[in-house]
Amino acid sequence: MVIALIPTRCNPPHIGHILSFLRIKKDYDKVIIAVSNNTYNGKKDQVMTAHQAISILQEIFKHIDGFEIIYTDIPFIHRKTFDDLPEFDIIITANSTIYEHMMRLNVPVKMVERTPVYRGTFIREAYKKGVEYEKNNEDAT
Repeated sequence: MVIALIPTRCNPPHIGHILSFLRIKKDYDKVIIAVSNNTYNGKKDQVMTAHQAISILQEIFKHIDGFEIIYTDIPFIHRKTFDDLPEFDIIITANSTIYEHMMRLNVPVKMVERTPVYRGTFIREAYKKGVEYEKNNEDAT
């Protein structure tokens, strides 16, 4: 059995993530989706917690065999060891920083392309605009 591990923030989980995970699953017996803390990089783009993202992913994949969703409090760009994670054979990522870090650690890793069109940055911006719009309209009433 070949097990792939996908490090992600999924902030928020969107159709691009789901399509990527399903595409990756075709090549592996099992896929572990490791959701890390959404605030590790100091960015102000968090729209939900990692645990909220995990809940959404668990609901999406609950009837599809071969997926496991886990939380990790250590972001992959800061990892030196993997003892706290389930056993895996390879890390699959679309993040060049994670890819390069895994290469330096001599961890088996494969770089994949992000799903075109569906990008988290655009979704987070739209979400924030929607929240700002709602707040502005609440203040007006």
